[in-house]
Amino acid sequence: MRTEGEFRALLVLLSDEEERVASVAWETLLDEREAPVPYLQEAALTPYPLLRARPRMVLADNRLGALEQQWRAYT
Repeated sequence: MRTEGEFRALLVLLSDEEERVASVAWETLLDEREAPVPYLQEAALTPYPLLRARPRMVLADNRLGALEQQWRAYT
């Protein structure tokens, strides 16, 4: 599991203007499942619109993935 510092660094990279960098951070955060959720929630509350949009999208993507897993387990 990653440390708090690593999660915070990933959040900084998530807001990077270079799409490839942000994409790698996005995928890494999703791969960690629930562990980065508190950090993503905190980042989603920042007063800066540019910095809060991507964490909110990762949270939504994370929830969707969890629902998909539940659905597959159900069927």
